[in-house]
Amino acid sequence: MDWLDALQRLRDARTPAVVVTLAMVRGHAPRNGGAKMVVAPADVFGTIGGGNLEATAVSRARELLVSGTAEPELLTLALSDKSVTEYGVQCCGGEVTLLLEPVRVVPSVAVFGIGHVGLELARVLARQQLVLHLVDSRADMLAPARLGTDGMPGPLADAVAEVRVHHAPVPEAVLRDLPPGTHVLVMTHDHAEDLAIVDQALRVDGIGSIGLIGSRSKWARFRARLGDAGHDDAALARVTTPIGLPEITGKQPATIAVSVAAGILRLIEQQAPARPAL
Repeated sequence: MDWLDALQRLRDARTPAVVVTLAMVRGHAPRNGGAKMVVAPADVFGTIGGGNLEATAVSRARELLVSGTAEPELLTLALSDKSVTEYGVQCCGGEVTLLLEPVRVVPSVAVFGIGHVGLELARVLARQQLVLHLVDSRADMLAPARLGTDGMPGPLADAVAEVRVHHAPVPEAVLRDLPPGTHVLVMTHDHAEDLAIVDQALRVDGIGSIGLIGSRSKWARFRARLGDAGHDDAALARVTTPIGLPEITGKQPATIAVSVAAGILRLIEQQAPARPAL
């Protein structure tokens, strides 16, 4: 499989990888400069020449995957009988420099409820490298002319994120179609809808986090109802509410959105070590 195809397949599967490039060759080496391979936690695609050169590169790439670093690094190896690695001797006579570039899983965030706060939040998150799911039971909240999608001018017209719009009369049904690890933010116009989404999110495997907008009194009511629905204390502890940074106390939609966005971006960074998706 071509390394680009392999990388795209891993990206679609939300599996981290490291691209290994034979960046520089001095003297003799098994392959010319520019050769590439892709190293995933359980697979290797392509080759940079085999032998201890390749085995050492794969080993180091997987160390980078475990550490979760996003920083590329250079690795220089001598291919001579005087240079013994853990994987043996390769006596081509040259020296190579490898470039190892980690490719982390793109974070996924789902915003349920694209009202005033939801739209401002989408505006902020759309400037990040992530997959952004916008979910609402009201079709007019998701109109391209309001969002700036489908080539229309608007707040998301210049989005960096991959924006996916879901009009769903039963919004909690979207949860089962979200990628593993998705961070769910619940802020609809209807408290009954919020409750249904949180209830279902607690029942879906693989949700990265659950955040609920609202007051402590709202959560007290929700907590009682969710307990009656069969969720124990450990499950309820997965719900973060209120969401956002407590230091930001403004009530304007844009202010709330900045606070919530900062909180979710901090959480994404805290969970940054790359692991295979479940």
